[in-house]
Amino acid sequence: MGSSFSQILFRRPGFEAAIVEATGAGAAFPKHTHDEFVISANVAGAERIWLDGRTLEAATGDVTAYNPGALQASHGVTGTGSRWRFVSLYAEPGFVAQALGLQAPPSLRVPVLRDPILMRHFADLGRMIAVPDSVDDGMAEETAVAILAATVGTGETGRPAPRGDAVVRRAAAMLVDRLGDLPSLAEIAAEVGVSREHLIRRFASVHRMPPMAWALQRRVARARTLLRGGTPPGDVAAMLGFADQAHLTRAFRNAMGTTPGRYRVRA
Repeated sequence: MGSSFSQILFRRPGFEAAIVEATGAGAAFPKHTHDEFVISANVAGAERIWLDGRTLEAATGDVTAYNPGALQASHGVTGTGSRWRFVSLYAEPGFVAQALGLQAPPSLRVPVLRDPILMRHFADLGRMIAVPDSVDDGMAEETAVAILAATVGTGETGRPAPRGDAVVRRAAAMLVDRLGDLPSLAEIAAEVGVSREHLIRRFASVHRMPPMAWALQRRVARARTLLRGGTPPGDVAAMLGFADQAHLTRAFRNAMGTTPGRYRVRA
């Protein structure tokens, strides 16, 4: 019995992401290259890799990281009835440099990594890919940048920002002022004068979560106020920039344990 592949693809400006699953024996990708950085997490199964003349292995829980133009091939270590599943991020070199605040795209030196933090970021990315229509673009970009920063590093100081950090205050004010039409990470970073990666890290050091996740909590809080005032859930979703009422319902239930409609009735 041969192998079969399935893929769910997710596209945003500057990067793509995919969940790829192969079942059966003989699953393989022949020698090929990508113009982007390719960073992938093996969720299930293992692989044997040929990379620019070197032979490597990556197990379940390992992350592979390849530079643009690297000649690569991989073969899933699977048998009949087993599966090889991985989540991949394909990031354009310009996006990587800009997002991390670097003068030029970096060079990845370690092709196989084992990092629990990276795997958690990839788990977040996988959940987004699985339901792409409900994904907030800002949170998708945050996750991509977090993966890049954990893989590449930036050389910037890791000192926590002080509570009164003016950069964080300005970023938070921009988000609160535009809850119905959130600015992008790039817009905020440009306005406050830091890279996207630096903004995410600095913001999280104060608020314990990155900017777009924090903004989602503010949107849910504003939704509660509007619902208590009698505004219908559909109108609340539109006013606060949710893709649709279902998107609002998911965010609201995650925070409040009930739906906007039930909350409005009880309020």
